[in-house]
Amino acid sequence: MARTCVFYVRPSIRPPLTSPADRLAFFRLLRAVNMQCFDALLKLPSPQFKLIMDSIVWGIKHTMRDIADIGLRCVPVLLLELDRCPHS
Repeated sequence: MARTCVFYVRPSIRPPLTSPADRLAFFRLLRAVNMQCFDALLKLPSPQFKLIMDSIVWGIKHTMRDIADIGLRCVPVLLLELDRCPHS
């Protein structure tokens, strides 16, 4: 069964994710998109794709352990998916 993922990445999220629960939910969403809809990520314009990558890096550096773990878990999936993509 093929999956189709459609989403829109805003350049900034307002209001900011000040609640720890909101931040955790955002990074869980980011991980799910990274794992399930990577092809859709690759179709994003460069600025939005960079925003996703910057978010993963920011997550790795986060002081909340749950968020840092999610960010770290995104990296191997990201690298494997990038490796399997046709190089053009």
